[in-house]
Amino acid sequence: TGLPFTEPDKVVGAAHLGQSGVDEWASALLQFAGGIVAELSCSISLDQDNVLRIFGTKGRIEVPDFWFAGGNRDVGQGRIDLIRAGHARETISVNETRHVYSFEVDGAGEAILAGRQEFAWPGMSWADSLGTLRVLDKWRAAVGLEYE
Repeated sequence: TGLPFTEPDKVVGAAHLGQSGVDEWASALLQFAGGIVAELSCSISLDQDNVLRIFGTKGRIEVPDFWFAGGNRDVGQGRIDLIRAGHARETISVNETRHVYSFEVDGAGEAILAGRQEFAWPGMSWADSLGTLRVLDKWRAAVGLEYE
């Protein structure tokens, strides 16, 4: 789209709401301009496959344990797998020694010291954060989840 972020044109969702009203597991389909579709799932009570997958016409990219793509200190190096039809799997090792959240702390500190109120790129801008919240609102509405 040429934009630093974009919001989906359509959000469809389903969820299991537990006895307390909490969405214990939920899935969404997001449809973007240009025919791009994203499928999301999350849960607090299911053991889901924690892999980011990006599918394309020539193959796919997989990032196991994507929250720790730079490497979870408990399991070693992070990796990004490129899987292309007719080619051997290519693995890119990510040997980052810092915890993923340390980047957020550093980004916030840099912004504060520079007198800015938001992260520098590639951090999320306020507009991107607000766009994400609008999508989450649509997802919650689609599954009938309301906060009091």
